[in-house]
Amino acid sequence: MKDPPVMEKKFLESVLGVLVEKSQHGIGAVRQMAVRGLGNAVRGAPKEVHKHKAAILEVLQRGLENTTCPVVAAESMLALAEVVRKLKAEGLGSAFKDIARSTKRFLEAEPDVLRFSAFSLYAVLASSASGKRSFFTREVWETWVSLLLHLRDPDPEVSNVRAPRSYLQNCRKPQKAAW
Repeated sequence: MKDPPVMEKKFLESVLGVLVEKSQHGIGAVRQMAVRGLGNAVRGAPKEVHKHKAAILEVLQRGLENTTCPVVAAESMLALAEVVRKLKAEGLGSAFKDIARSTKRFLEAEPDVLRFSAFSLYAVLASSASGKRSFFTREVWETWVSLLLHLRDPDPEVSNVRAPRSYLQNCRKPQKAAW
């Protein structure tokens, strides 16, 4: 079976350019569709993600800052989950820490879609945090209450999002510096 024409290299450059441009549009629905398109591009052409990693990460992280339109932030987190799956923590560099810190503020958000997306991204971050284990262990300890409350979330879709149990069981409280 032949790849869809959009994923051919000659079209991918222009499609990514349009999606990056539309991610800054004034209408929230257009921004949401642009961010979703970037997530689909990551899923459909993972090798191209490495070439355009900086631009894609910038757009998706900017989407996390968009508090006026929760669906854009939610789509950004779901797209970031795809990027993290493809690149792993080492491939993200310092963006891994920025993404983890930005995601924490959505763990107790009012809209269900934000909590669902945040816990989905947090689960992917947990499973790919092997190279950033000490950092992510501290992050888990800082969000422990949110993670426990998540188990009793009123929305069943949100409460069913799970991080890999083996990672969370192996998280130990970080050592405090002896002064």
